[in-house]
Amino acid sequence: MSSAVVRRIAVLRALYLGDLLCAVPALRALRQRYPAAEISLIGLPWAGEFVQRLPVIDRLLLFPGYPGIAEVEYCAERTNAFLAEACAYQYDLAIQMHGDGNISNGFVADLGAARSLGYRRGDDQRLTVNLPYRTDEHEILRWLRLIATLGTPSMCADARSSSVALEFPRLPCDDARAAEVLFGASVFPLVGLHVGAKAKSRRWPPERFAALADRLI
Repeated sequence: MSSAVVRRIAVLRALYLGDLLCAVPALRALRQRYPAAEISLIGLPWAGEFVQRLPVIDRLLLFPGYPGIAEVEYCAERTNAFLAEACAYQYDLAIQMHGDGNISNGFVADLGAARSLGYRRGDDQRLTVNLPYRTDEHEILRWLRLIATLGTPSMCADARSSSVALEFPRLPCDDARAAEVLFGASVFPLVGLHVGAKAKSRRWPPERFAALADRLI
């Protein structure tokens, strides 16, 4: 699709921090493909701060809920109003980055975009462009592969490549808050490491956690 005709893009990923971090390389590739487009993330309320830190996203739209998606309680009136507003906004491209598409493809299709993209299980024609979902695929590479169908340069599968690097920009207020917590407290703070993740494809290597612990100490 020519970048000249893509003015408005909606991306569904109404998930939490780890999932959004894994999507950063794909969101960055999407911005590289459509540098002048407005990119809206349809996500959860907490993601407002995440969007402020990530320059590749222009705005956050709060996911209204949808039957079968557990992250937000479904309210038909709220969801119908959101979808009506989305259709009136006339997105040029809507991208499903919320799982395998079994449920979420319905929501993305209902946004009424001129073109839609996502993964599918089995025979699912609700989106205009769809790819088979691979359960064993690395989470970062999964979404890069999806965005690559839009005509982005080929992505290197090497985890050392900058194309797969995660990104969480630090703000000046973060440094001030860290100094306050680390050096302004009367007692030394405890730091906990959450080692692991439910999905194997999202797990950080144990040696990285060990290196982080060494650095903190």
